[in-house]
Amino acid sequence: MSIESMNRKVVDSNAHRKHFDKTPEELAKHIVEEAQELVFEIQEALITSNAFSVAGEIGDLYILLAQLCEDLGIRPEDAMKMKVMRNQYKYPDYMMNNGDKAEAITMSKKFYEKVIGGDQAFSHAYLDILSEE
Repeated sequence: MSIESMNRKVVDSNAHRKHFDKTPEELAKHIVEEAQELVFEIQEALITSNAFSVAGEIGDLYILLAQLCEDLGIRPEDAMKMKVMRNQYKYPDYMMNNGDKAEAITMSKKFYEKVIGGDQAFSHAYLDILSEE
């Protein structure tokens, strides 16, 4: 099943549940709570070697994120594509795979800010590219 069809199923099933009748801010707060539960379940899984609860928390987060995307008019696949592209510019492999990782991150961020212009410039360029597609 594609991400797009999975998202559609999630949003359609949430439409009839009062639990998802929340503002984007409320959804974001719920996401934080679920992320904390995920951390706990990961810690438990390291002790018990049972990842079933981890998968459940990941599912909860995915459902909340899919609903938030729907409410804000963001396609999850576009958000992931944009983030991957941004990270390729912000943390290029040639810098990240050589030498000290902490130093490489610092240098990469400085390069990204100076040459690319930071996140704001990247987002404008990315939206321009999307509008051409």
